[in-house]
Amino acid sequence: AAKASRSATPSPVMEQEYSDVQQAAHDELVRKVHKKQRHRSRTPPSRLGFEPIAVQEPEEYEEATGCRLVDLDLFNEHITRRLPCPNCESTALFCRAADEYRAGLGGSLGFWCVDCQDVTLKLPLSGQVKQAAAGSSRAPPGPGIADANLRLVLGAAQIGAGETQMAQLFGTLNVPVVRGTTWAAVEDRVTPAVMKAAEASRAAARHEEKLAAFDRGTLLDPDGKVPITAEYDMCWAKRSSGKAYNSLEGSGSALGAVTGKVLVSRVMKKDCDLCKKGICDGGAKCNKNYRRSSGGMESEAGGGCSWSSHR
Repeated sequence: AAKASRSATPSPVMEQEYSDVQQAAHDELVRKVHKKQRHRSRTPPSRLGFEPIAVQEPEEYEEATGCRLVDLDLFNEHITRRLPCPNCESTALFCRAADEYRAGLGGSLGFWCVDCQDVTLKLPLSGQVKQAAAGSSRAPPGPGIADANLRLVLGAAQIGAGETQMAQLFGTLNVPVVRGTTWAAVEDRVTPAVMKAAEASRAAARHEEKLAAFDRGTLLDPDGKVPITAEYDMCWAKRSSGKAYNSLEGSGSALGAVTGKVLVSRVMKKDCDLCKKGICDGGAKCNKNYRRSSGGMESEAGGGCSWSSHR
């Protein structure tokens, strides 16, 4: 059999009678490949063989941004004692523990004025993220979710930690822990956003893999689609001893043979946190989607990945 051409575009030497559906798909794919090639960087090389280093003048004033952990003892010593009261302008402010609102990395500090005998200044420790209810353009009442707590829950998920591990860490750092209700509310906000971003990333990877396979000379199937080759593997949340396969969770992923990017992934779970608490109605929020042996998760997830990719 003749070896497929690996030029920039599919070789016209390959003789294949296309149907109307295949021809339309072929023309569309050629257009997309050419469009992708036109968007490649075509910066001409320098005459001297290297690019001159652009000298950037430093900005005269640049504010520090981001999130910091601050020792309140040092804060009171260097800041609170020098803050003027917004009412009487005296420097008699005092940061009392009773005036502090604790909410993990969020919350606020209240400053009591000795002369005014009242809390005259409040300092929020984080920005607030509010979300309007479904079908409404107005944000719900209340302080909302602290931006720092939202980042905390997202970061904990990235390293495989949860509420208990973060509470232990915060206890060691002498930082207020995030309450369970706050953590659950943040998770409800973070999880859909993460799933949406992950699916968008996988869809972009599938499109890139399809164009790369077509660019390498892969022939279209009768439906006008580009067959792609993928590598599939499964991992479990609990390491097996070689005899016992009893992990409650596993994740399978299919990687493109050309790009090496994740095309499709599927998580199999045998339990649900909401079901354990007795507050799950078995609807969309229920995470339980597998009931058989843990060893069978690999084939089950692989079949789902293949079906999702073909779809």
